[in-house]
Amino acid sequence: MAEQHHLQDEATTMPVEIRHKYKFDFSGSSEGGSRHPENLDSFGSFPEKRSYFATAKGKLFLIADSKKYNSEFNASQMAIDSIQQNYFSYPSEDIAFCLQRAFDIANRKIYQHAQTNSLDRKVGATCSALVLTDKYAYIAHVGDCRIFRVSFRKTEQLTSEHTRVIEMMSRDEEGMVNVGGKPPYKTRTALTRALGVKLGVKVEVSKVPVSRDEYFVLCSDGVKSVDSEDIRNIVLSSSPNHACRRIIDMARDRGADDSATVQIIKIYQEFENQAEQAKQIETYAHVATPSVERGNLIPGILLFVLIVLFGMLYRDSITTRFPEVVEKLNPVTHYMEVTKPAPVAKAPGDLERGFAFLEEGELGQALTYFQRARKSDPSNQAAKRGIEIIAARHEQTANLYFSKGSWASALSYYKQASFLKPNDRQLKIQIGKCQNKLAVLNAEKRKEQQLALRNNQSARNESTASLVSKTPLLGEQRRPEWVAPGLDAGVDYQISGDNIQLFDNLRAKRVFGAGKLGRSEIEVTITPQSAGSTQRYGVIFGHQAEQGKKFQTYYLFTLQMNGEYTVQNINEAGTTFIEADKVKTELKTGQPITVRLKFGNKLAICYVNGISIDMVELGRSAEGGIGFFADPNTRVEFDNLKISPVVN
Repeated sequence: MAEQHHLQDEATTMPVEIRHKYKFDFSGSSEGGSRHPENLDSFGSFPEKRSYFATAKGKLFLIADSKKYNSEFNASQMAIDSIQQNYFSYPSEDIAFCLQRAFDIANRKIYQHAQTNSLDRKVGATCSALVLTDKYAYIAHVGDCRIFRVSFRKTEQLTSEHTRVIEMMSRDEEGMVNVGGKPPYKTRTALTRALGVKLGVKVEVSKVPVSRDEYFVLCSDGVKSVDSEDIRNIVLSSSPNHACRRIIDMARDRGADDSATVQIIKIYQEFENQAEQAKQIETYAHVATPSVERGNLIPGILLFVLIVLFGMLYRDSITTRFPEVVEKLNPVTHYMEVTKPAPVAKAPGDLERGFAFLEEGELGQALTYFQRARKSDPSNQAAKRGIEIIAARHEQTANLYFSKGSWASALSYYKQASFLKPNDRQLKIQIGKCQNKLAVLNAEKRKEQQLALRNNQSARNESTASLVSKTPLLGEQRRPEWVAPGLDAGVDYQISGDNIQLFDNLRAKRVFGAGKLGRSEIEVTITPQSAGSTQRYGVIFGHQAEQGKKFQTYYLFTLQMNGEYTVQNINEAGTTFIEADKVKTELKTGQPITVRLKFGNKLAICYVNGISIDMVELGRSAEGGIGFFADPNTRVEFDNLKISPVVN
């Protein structure tokens, strides 16, 4: 059974004072074919109840076709839902960019769904989108659906079909190549692009100007047997509603057995009132057939010549006797020159950047821009929504760690969510549960560690003495050579003797020191010069420089201006949180912070401003190189580095 949709709003549905250049009449029809048990096509128009192009993002029309039937998954409908949602939700008026971004998200969503559910790799969808505004039509396209522009003068196909022709040799019943009777080759087409087949897809995006009395036609590959000339004849001779049905019927008559979908949009000019419309129609009726009776033409010309001669002869006497009349007929106009300022290019806003970082999973960066937008406009609901999304993601991550018994990691994320949602009582309850769990674990861990330290004190002293004689330590006599992989000196960092500065830009910065430490103690003065409350900076230790692990495996101790600290294990498999809590001393931007780390085989003791904050049991040896770290948009200075062996 065919699905049909028809829309034509009256002018009275909008406020009287709003003027629109164009309106449209839209209709769509879709039905399944004999090849598949279900209709594999999907289509729609958004927003659903508006027949004007007045908003900045215009009217969106979509058509999609699933590549393969699956009873549990409709790729074409997923593409339609994802594209329309992400197109309108993204806070930008750059239509081409919003379409490109919406197609990319839909492609990734379909691909991830197929991979997660172990579906066939051929699961995917072709899709075409049309956005109509008062000035332009924007097209985004992947696959073999088609979009036409039809007018009384010509028909244009606005999309190219992303297919290639495959030649197959014709074979007989025994599988041998048939060289007689039938053509030696037959052909079929294969798609070269579709949404959801792989993580990346190239989207064809273009735009064309819009004029009145034009038609735009979107159709799936189920009606490819109907050519552009047939489409033009049907569209210009029928209403959009009947034209959709006629095109599908023609495709069926020509043997089409696939799902078939057609959308037709007619654009016309809106008149303010009936008098204006009648005047326009009268102009059209008479402009092409002007006629003047020759008998009335000659007397008129003679009368005009006499009036001109009379005026030239008596001009001076007229201006002298009737100066008031002349002044009224020839008023003096005074002009004032006005200098118009040159247009200023509009830079991408904080909201655009925030949602872009949010889409990439960079929650810290996204939060910075959302908070900046809220600061400039406290009533900005889009920025508020972005912050709420970040808080929800932190809470989801915390719940995951909590279910696995990773109390420290859960606590860190619950605190980040609570910072953004300070009135959420449930978050405070979860924070208390994590802190209680950690208190019990830390008490047991410290007892075991103290016992182990006492039992192995003598062995460690001997190991330290041997290390001092065999391993070059980075002390006052020898400073490390610093390496900053992927960073640019002067742009991302600056090193001058013992002083290392990491600058505030969009890069995360890591600087590693050459050389290997055994059981040692390091102390450094850290001065955060510009850092948000949740942006991190700190010390790298236990860096492994072996082949294949360089700059990939290390421990990281970080601080935040809100007082929170973390200890993480970084390796090629990912990041593991070992410990997270809050320091007992106040941290302020611009004030130096003294950090001291004492580490041995699989143990690290952390001090901040002379106060011991934690004793952390590590999963592997902490012996290795050291370094420094800073989050993006964080400017921090490291100075007064001291390194010495632990001898007791």
